[in-house]
Amino acid sequence: MTESGKCCVCDAALETVDHLFSECRFSHRIFQEIGEWCGTQLPKVNCIRWWVRLRERSASRKKLLGTILATCVYDLWHTRNVAMKEHYVAIPDLVIKCIKNDVIWRVDNIDCKCDNMNFTGWIERLRMGRTG
Repeated sequence: MTESGKCCVCDAALETVDHLFSECRFSHRIFQEIGEWCGTQLPKVNCIRWWVRLRERSASRKKLLGTILATCVYDLWHTRNVAMKEHYVAIPDLVIKCIKNDVIWRVDNIDCKCDNMNFTGWIERLRMGRTG
């Protein structure tokens, strides 16, 4: 936390976990744009409840959406830590690009190997930057 107690990412409210991951305008933009990129609405308020709802999806899609959410949370926390220590906040577009690159790398190297044509098509659309 900063000396003032304000969010070091947006400087608009007191820094809390709830603020950073659900109320902060910086985080809101990240979740909104990544949600549009992957064709779903990422959580703004309760990540746990959203994660539980993933059980309704196919195993491969559930794994990828979990990867996307975890990557968003990690990169937002990293952005917050850099802002706190270096007094520098990355522009949202840079954080969004990092999240997309991290997710695609994970798909290619670790997660989400699948022969399902619908799922494979969805991953290809993510690589191209669009869904549908």
